[in-house]
Amino acid sequence: MLEVRCHDPELRVADKDYQIQHSKEALLWFLDHLNLTEVIKERTEETPWTWLGSMFYAGQLYTTIGYGYPTTNTTAGRVTSIFYILFGIPIFLIIIK
Repeated sequence: MLEVRCHDPELRVADKDYQIQHSKEALLWFLDHLNLTEVIKERTEETPWTWLGSMFYAGQLYTTIGYGYPTTNTTAGRVTSIFYILFGIPIFLIIIK
């Protein structure tokens, strides 16, 4: 585990490169501790979703066919899908009535 020594007198007289490196390591440890690295990685990666694939997924949800592919991988995607289903199915039934 990384130890952050903010009030160490030796750190104050150390060279600037060491201070920068130490600050970077402390920041990376903090981000990793908060699990933000996974969130940042998830949001910056290339997404497998296309517009056509998204439309297929949306149609699959509100028609309750549920082929099982594609599926969401994140909790936020699952929660969004649940709300979409709760409102999408009644609206779809009203439209086809």
